[in-house]
Amino acid sequence: MRLYRRCLRLHRQKLPAVQRSVGDEYCKKEFRAQRELPEDSQFHQSFFTSWEDYCAELDEFKPMEGSKGWSKDLIREQAMLGRDLKQSELDMMSEEQKEQLNKLKESTIEARDKLFNES
Repeated sequence: MRLYRRCLRLHRQKLPAVQRSVGDEYCKKEFRAQRELPEDSQFHQSFFTSWEDYCAELDEFKPMEGSKGWSKDLIREQAMLGRDLKQSELDMMSEEQKEQLNKLKESTIEARDKLFNES
């Protein structure tokens, strides 16, 4: 539960509204689904290790702060938050995980485009 709260806190501190919204929803879904797994599941340890790695990486982000905080212009100027997955990380994913990752990517692009088209 501490890891879950840490993820949400880091989202609040480090991400712009659009990414925070998508990230929070994804985080909530994943942690809810994980509760259904038995403690001795082969995925249990890798789940927590992956989220701890994510938090460590997110902790390194420097939030963009301007006079108005996260503005559309600042988000557009930001090259990229996060990183591309390594091929070895992709190779370890199941087809279901790859499909879920693609859905997350599409949701993020949709949310970004929606923000950029609002004016």
